[in-house]
Amino acid sequence: MSPTSTEYVRDVGRGGLPARRVVAATTAVLLIVVGASIVALSHHKSRGLLVRSGGAGGPSQPADPPANSAPADGEAPPVSVRHLVVPPATVPPVTVPHVTVPSLPIPPLPKLPVSVPPLRDCPSSWSQFRRSSAHDGRNALECRLSPATVGRLRPAWQTHLGAGGGVALSSPAVLAGVAYVGSLDHRLYALNAETGAVAWSQPTGGEIESSPAVGMGKVFVGSGDGKEYAFDAASGTPAWSFAPSRDGRTNGSVEASANVVGDTVFVASNRESLSALNVASGVPRWVRAEPRSYDSSPAVVGTLMVVGSNSDGLDNGGRSLWAYDTMTGAVSWSHVFGYIVEASPTISGGTVYVPDNGGTMHALDLATGASVWDIALSQGESIFSSPAVDDAQVYVASQAGRLFALDPRSGRVAWQHDLGSITLSSPAIAGGLVFIGSRAGQLVALDASNGRVAWSYDLGAPVDSSPSVVNGTVYVASGGSAPKLWAFRLS
Repeated sequence: MSPTSTEYVRDVGRGGLPARRVVAATTAVLLIVVGASIVALSHHKSRGLLVRSGGAGGPSQPADPPANSAPADGEAPPVSVRHLVVPPATVPPVTVPHVTVPSLPIPPLPKLPVSVPPLRDCPSSWSQFRRSSAHDGRNALECRLSPATVGRLRPAWQTHLGAGGGVALSSPAVLAGVAYVGSLDHRLYALNAETGAVAWSQPTGGEIESSPAVGMGKVFVGSGDGKEYAFDAASGTPAWSFAPSRDGRTNGSVEASANVVGDTVFVASNRESLSALNVASGVPRWVRAEPRSYDSSPAVVGTLMVVGSNSDGLDNGGRSLWAYDTMTGAVSWSHVFGYIVEASPTISGGTVYVPDNGGTMHALDLATGASVWDIALSQGESIFSSPAVDDAQVYVASQAGRLFALDPRSGRVAWQHDLGSITLSSPAIAGGLVFIGSRAGQLVALDASNGRVAWSYDLGAPVDSSPSVVNGTVYVASGGSAPKLWAFRLS
């Protein structure tokens, strides 16, 4: 290191003084020595001792004094100096201490909590079979579920629905924090939609295969004893019952689900009758005694009610779909398919969509009943599944377990998915997803745009019930030896 260097090193390992001070001290010593030499030279020059250069390669000689120079009075005579030698300065060595920089540990980054944005609230309801009076099977208000979030769907609760077993066809209705569902043990159940706790249950006279409908503070359900029952939705207190049959007998059953529109509940029975009843009292507004029976649930839009018939061609003249005036019960139109219709029709955008039991899907004009298009999806296969419709497609499943997405204008197949099992469940649309159950026990959610499976869950028992989707929760019933109502919620 140069004595005049301004660099310095600090011994941070031992806390020593800066080496710069050592360099500064050494420089001071050198300056004192050089200064002393200069003073000596000045002193000799003042006495006339000039050093003369000895020429190239020659030693320096003292200059001769001028000829006329003489020593002043009192001065010492000049001294002849042959050589003026300046002793070399001795610079003590500077030792810079070795700098050791300790290895400082880097503390780990703190673990920040994973921030999951709160779920939005999208209050809605699924108050009857296929959700709306038009039976579109769609909850357009769903804001929590999507193809991106459905993978977090987990069972929230499951509740046993009494003793007995078999095919559980009743689909849940969900309104105002309560889930309603019928059971094979003849009872109608009301459960807390958040916890699954039973709020109340009430008996009917037979197995319940129809789905409850809720409206005007009451819940309505058809039973295997041939009656339609009404209960207070909050307390379960019986309100009234009605036997919708052509001949007054009650040895049939009401398997079709009621449709509530305002203060009227529309009921179809396989005891060959159609009825429009007052919600509050059960008093008929009109009753049509028909030579045909109905397992199809009526869809209602405006002043038209559309329902399929499950009687054979001889009984109903080969006509499979009927439209009635909701105010009077008069026939507006009917249409011949050649096969019976047990699925429930769906109405959307002035078009009726309905499959028949020969495997063909039909689209008809709501006002006239004229055919718009039809397409054979599964020739010779029955279709019990009722269609669902959104803005882009119509969805329906065959009994053999193939789920189809169709163009609503042409009937062209956009995609299809094999569910791998018998399917009676009807699709439900919410959040860009199609939910459907199967006899194999699977509840599946598919991306509505392409038919890819986004999520599935094995309930371990047949799922012939149709799902209902409300506020990020999927409700569905399973059958088998121990029927249950399930709720699946985002984790």
